[in-house]
Amino acid sequence: PYCVTVIVCGPIIHFMSRTLVFLCLDSVRLDYFNKFAPRLRELATLEFTNCRAISSWSVPSHGTLMTGTLPSEHKAHAFNETYEHINNSDTWLAECPDHDCVGLSANPYASPDFGFDHLFTRFVPTRPGRYFPDGMSVDTFGWERDIEGIRLYVDFLREALSHENTVAS
Repeated sequence: PYCVTVIVCGPIIHFMSRTLVFLCLDSVRLDYFNKFAPRLRELATLEFTNCRAISSWSVPSHGTLMTGTLPSEHKAHAFNETYEHINNSDTWLAECPDHDCVGLSANPYASPDFGFDHLFTRFVPTRPGRYFPDGMSVDTFGWERDIEGIRLYVDFLREALSHENTVAS
């Protein structure tokens, strides 16, 4: 499994008549990316290669991606596992003052749970198993039930059909 963090700056930003999209694929091997994302590479006008993570886990690494500073400076690290000490003004997003900065993340460590959302004007957390936020959460449904197998799927389907957002569920 892998997590994806997508950060879009702008309504979509028109910077020098271009659209700026920052895409961070957390824990995706280069060989896998090369095999399955050739169209994404074709769309890119700028690509950074030979990059290395500043840390072995997401919080300090994403803090550094956003600020360009070390974890000891931005203070998101093992002894402070949130982004609470990082302000939008500390990030490269501050260079987009006239734009709506929208974050979208499926990475649990780049989520509101860790305060990552406060860096953006708007933030949409997505979770594996919950790609449509208005629908029911597959994960939550399974955790809340003491049943398994086909019965669990049938119960989910039954509740999804009566949910106010059936299609999203």
